[in-house]
Amino acid sequence: MQLNYPKQWMNDYDGWESWTEDLSKGHGYVALKIVQANTTEAQILKYLAQYPQDHPGSNHVMKLLDHFVLETTNGSYDGLALEIVGLNAFRKLENSRYGKFSRDRARRASIQAAMGLAYMHQLKISLTFELADLHVGNICFTALDVNNLSEAQIMSHLDPPYLLTVKRRDGKALLSSVPRYIVRPSPFTQTGDSIKIIDLGQAFFFDRKPGRIITPDNIKAPELLFSPTSLSWDYRIDLWALGCLFYEFFVGKPAFNNLSPKSLIWEMTNTIGELPQCWQSQFNTKELLNPNGTPKEIYEGLRSLEENLIADYDFLGGDMTHEELKLLTALLRELLVLDPKKRKSASEMKYDPDLPCDFCAKVVFGVDRVIELL
Repeated sequence: MQLNYPKQWMNDYDGWESWTEDLSKGHGYVALKIVQANTTEAQILKYLAQYPQDHPGSNHVMKLLDHFVLETTNGSYDGLALEIVGLNAFRKLENSRYGKFSRDRARRASIQAAMGLAYMHQLKISLTFELADLHVGNICFTALDVNNLSEAQIMSHLDPPYLLTVKRRDGKALLSSVPRYIVRPSPFTQTGDSIKIIDLGQAFFFDRKPGRIITPDNIKAPELLFSPTSLSWDYRIDLWALGCLFYEFFVGKPAFNNLSPKSLIWEMTNTIGELPQCWQSQFNTKELLNPNGTPKEIYEGLRSLEENLIADYDFLGGDMTHEELKLLTALLRELLVLDPKKRKSASEMKYDPDLPCDFCAKVVFGVDRVIELL
């Protein structure tokens, strides 16, 4: 945003005018987000802003540059001045050759996402990557520096604005306080190679877990499928989601495809392995089978994780060999573990002759040891 809004508009909100005048002397252009006051997202962003930025992962989580409070007739709101970012990973994947990242870009994005997660976990904050924080729609690439560009130059790097008319469902006239149209977000089309985890709307402190996580089923950790309203799950849901993110970065499509919870669990067990004993009584496979034994809701063949990854990758082609894909599978098997207690963070992946994760890391990610990822 360029800080030159009309004073009559700014004066409607206490604190806005003084904030814009102050910020315009410092950070220049920012992305502005208005949220209800004292949300967990605002609290976490303010907390991160006060914390030392010496962890390398801090460079891959959205930074709060400044904030202010809006006092309105509808209550208090936090104005969050954030870094400007470019296209999200979903749009980048769409625009990429073969619909997937190149090996080198997937390496960089995966390492940076893992570093961002490690930084947040060090601060005892879970990202709940599932929906708000670690899926491809909320991983953005950095934008070019706009502070030295003219307004015309900035506009040339944006998609054309797209207006949507606001209408009431009952056809009646809009209230005077309701905008006549909204503008669809227009991302910067030219971006850098570094990524940022944005939108911490569902992040939470380890000791303040929400009662429920709302997220698309096909990227949910299995413990969320079996205990959606329970507090029995913890930060390890992030590790599952990190594995799903790696898969999508390298392959260009989700690791799991079935949308109903029961068929998704069936797919997980066939792809990864047997359910932990504590969940087996809650899942009856007979409900998913036809009389002839074929699955009712499975739309894709049931294959192992390695078979799925290689088949999905080969469908449109790419620049990774099958040997590299097999090594990537070995790393994913450390994260996509059905039993959350056995799920390993990258820093726990030590060399094992039966599962040479360090060798996998060197080939897949271009680093000498897995621990270097974090």
